[in-house]
Amino acid sequence: MRGVQHPGPEGVASSGARPGPVQRAPGTATRQLSLAFDAAPGGSAPPPAPPPAQAAPPVIAPAPSPPSDPEESARAHIEQVMNSMLGVRVEVELTSNRRTMISSARSGMALRLRLHRMFVEADGAIVEALGRYVKTGDRRASRRLGEFIEQKRDRFVAPRPPRVLRPLGEHHDLLAIYARIESTYFPGALAGVTITWGRHGAAARGRRRKRSIRLGTYTHDERLIRVHPVLDQPWVPAFFVEYIVFHEMLHHVEPAREEDGRTIFHTPEFRRRERAYPDYERALAWERANIGKLLTS
Repeated sequence: MRGVQHPGPEGVASSGARPGPVQRAPGTATRQLSLAFDAAPGGSAPPPAPPPAQAAPPVIAPAPSPPSDPEESARAHIEQVMNSMLGVRVEVELTSNRRTMISSARSGMALRLRLHRMFVEADGAIVEALGRYVKTGDRRASRRLGEFIEQKRDRFVAPRPPRVLRPLGEHHDLLAIYARIESTYFPGALAGVTITWGRHGAAARGRRRKRSIRLGTYTHDERLIRVHPVLDQPWVPAFFVEYIVFHEMLHHVEPAREEDGRTIFHTPEFRRRERAYPDYERALAWERANIGKLLTS
């Protein structure tokens, strides 16, 4: 058994050297330090000390495995490509929205991109077109995405119940106005676009005064123009209803685009073409003069 060397006068033990005889003064008793492993009284050796406990091996977490869900894999891939193309953190969410296939909005430092689930089948070219559309509103990318959506719509989007259109009003015929505006300003550019009078909402039937009003809307997915029924009154001139129809038709020809995480509905080209409409200034002047009456009708 290997001994322990006790320090000498300078407090340093010399390992491996044999100690010399201990010199003691006359009349001084010898002192001995008992250690735990010294022989026990009676001369029997103590049992050997147990071996030191072995440290538990470190727990290594397994590497994350790729998503097993094909839809989640496609979502994660699109998110990765968008992060690279847009240069910002993008959070992709898949939806089942029947009306809006693509939308985006800023959320702090990130861009939230909501896509219809049909995009799980998008190939590399479609994903690249999506990035260009979100980043700059690229027109060719928009058309390519539109074609992709039309190809997938029947399988992914539940059919709507037949819509009842009401283009013929009591005082203004929207079909006649539509035909006149289309042939003059958009020949051959409005295939499949329909028009109808809208319905009065619950708020419109209440007594509380409205603070704003949307006189017309265009829904790209439905290719449908709705005109607010407040305009179907004898004191509303036909030239103003025609301007509203022109404005909504222009939304089909000059669609919205995404820029820096914002949706721009009225692009510079949209504004330029709208100002070129012959009754543009006349229609705006009439609206300013009669907005109060429209809000209370």
